[in-house]
Amino acid sequence: MVVSFRPHYLPREFTQITVILVYVPGPDFILAAECIADIFNNIVNRVGDQPVFLLGDFNRCDIATHLPHLEQYVTCVTRLEKTLDLCYGNIPSAYISKAQGCVLSPILFSIYTNEITCNNENLMLIKYADDMALVGCITKEMCSGVINARTFFKPLIINGEEVEQVGSFKYLGTEIDSQFKFDKHSESVFKKAYQRLGLLRKLRSFNVEKDILIVVYKSLIESVLTFNIVSWYNSLSVKCKNRLLRIINIAGKIIGEKQATLSDLYIVAVKRKASAIVSDSAHPLHSSFDLLPSGRRFKVPLVKKVKYKKSFIPMAVDILNRK
Repeated sequence: MVVSFRPHYLPREFTQITVILVYVPGPDFILAAECIADIFNNIVNRVGDQPVFLLGDFNRCDIATHLPHLEQYVTCVTRLEKTLDLCYGNIPSAYISKAQGCVLSPILFSIYTNEITCNNENLMLIKYADDMALVGCITKEMCSGVINARTFFKPLIINGEEVEQVGSFKYLGTEIDSQFKFDKHSESVFKKAYQRLGLLRKLRSFNVEKDILIVVYKSLIESVLTFNIVSWYNSLSVKCKNRLLRIINIAGKIIGEKQATLSDLYIVAVKRKASAIVSDSAHPLHSSFDLLPSGRRFKVPLVKKVKYKKSFIPMAVDILNRK
């Protein structure tokens, strides 16, 4: 994929930047290197002295032998102890790579965000070493477990003003409703994922390889469907689950290969999260996973209501016990 653009900040001697995105699954890495080199040289001949960057996952494809004049900017490890994601360019020292979590990261982030300020008295900007948060004084109340909150709860008064009661509230990307059905959240997830199917169809019309289509699907669509899935998927109705399953079925037909269902992805996510909690004694939910005297299974919590049975702890214990 080749993209040419002009960012907001660019040195005056340059008019545009061209980025070539590469993924080489194999197995013919020599042929892939020759094709990539030809594409790079054609673009350089067209744009002249403008910056051209070649980046992506090259696997065992040796680009340096075909484009020896390029500089490889990534010098830190990118996956575990290996440097698999590389970035080449025709501008010397145009980019400096630093590993995430290095001692310079907080300093560089602080310098980059130093001029970001907040002048609104109703908002507060909190800066951290590697993040920032904008906190507002907007308060809303959501009463859960009842159909009509106003008939069961008196309005909350803060500083002489009545706090607005709402039926749903979005927190950390997940829309929580008062009945914990997550219907509105599933509707939002469906719309967002359905829109991205258009990109998958367009790539398919360009005869893009199946491996690349799978990568695009997992990056842009499956990531949306599975975001925070451990907290909301099992509470959905059958109708909402089937509607989200339509996205996966359509994507599988476009790719030409059946993809994992949401139920399977949910089990994998719950097992991964539960295993991390069990291994971390400092986690607040660690005490909820009690081993039986046999040491092989976890104690099943006492469940009286269906909503609690569908929540994370009972489901996680059940999934871990299946092993």
